[in-house]
Amino acid sequence: MRARDLPSKPVTDDFVRKQADRLNAKNATGPRSGRPYETLQRQDRAVRLLYLRNRILDAKNTAQGIPGRYSNRISGRTVRRKLRPHGLRPIHILKGLLFKQRHRAASLEWARARRRWRLHTWQYILFTDKSQFALRFIRPYARKEYQAAFCQAPGEE
Repeated sequence: MRARDLPSKPVTDDFVRKQADRLNAKNATGPRSGRPYETLQRQDRAVRLLYLRNRILDAKNTAQGIPGRYSNRISGRTVRRKLRPHGLRPIHILKGLLFKQRHRAASLEWARARRRWRLHTWQYILFTDKSQFALRFIRPYARKEYQAAFCQAPGEE
């Protein structure tokens, strides 16, 4: 069927307006499947700048300073996801016991008592704590340019 076979009608302003609205709709520019983003690009830049200006903020506190698009605020997970493409990682606040003044004093006293020990004296000390140390591998936490570094024990080549 060709266009000239169709019955012709005068084009009305209403028809033109509807066609323009249909063509200018948001989903006319491309496929819109999936969930919409929680933040706009402007908010993504704000997250990055807020983190770069104050690097001691963790993701949760950074999120409290940025309002969300549909809700009152965004989550810490969203902040981590928005910083990841830029090679940034928010700090991770350690949860654990803090040293009290007496712990620090005892540790300092222990270190001062052994300050002048030589290497052969340290060889006879057995450390019995439950810490596990990886002596061969250092995990690269900072950026991609710090890839896995291997350290060697003295005397190994």
